[in-house]
Amino acid sequence: MVAPGLVPPWWRVFCEPGKDWVVDDFSTVLCELERKPPNRQLLSPVVSSFIAGLLQASGELGYLQVSESPMLYTPFATMRCDEDTASFVVRQVGDAWVLRRGSWIVIYVLGLRAVILLKVIGPYLRGFKRKAYDALINYGYKLGEYGPLRAAREYGLSFRSSIVILEGKRLRKITFEGLRRKRTFST
Repeated sequence: MVAPGLVPPWWRVFCEPGKDWVVDDFSTVLCELERKPPNRQLLSPVVSSFIAGLLQASGELGYLQVSESPMLYTPFATMRCDEDTASFVVRQVGDAWVLRRGSWIVIYVLGLRAVILLKVIGPYLRGFKRKAYDALINYGYKLGEYGPLRAAREYGLSFRSSIVILEGKRLRKITFEGLRRKRTFST
């Protein structure tokens, strides 16, 4: 944490809890983030628009189940890219899970780190990924059991559920896929 009178790190302005955030362990999460903070270069329009383009073209946004008792979900942003691009993105965000899938690398940015990343690159996102961004930012770094479904319904997003294996753990992944179609009735 920051001592009184000191200027907080640049990324703290992106961590202000919203009204719908669950913040019971917020100080612990901030301490973890301070150990491997995001790179200040992330604020560069060139860097942030590059990462936004990567997410827009080959990424996914949604929630990952990180605990069963109590059931907790955390937001994620994934991007598929080559090794050089992956190492660049990980340097910018400070920390991420990196998985190899053949010649591709899949980067998982989770929790409050994903929220910070999204707040920085959000202005460059379009379409349903912009709506997904709004949902993830509104609900913060942690949600309870029905939170992801409530967020999807509130923001008009369709989703799919799947299982992903990260560090040997099977985790439920809820990925936003697009905007829900509005039903129209004819008479």
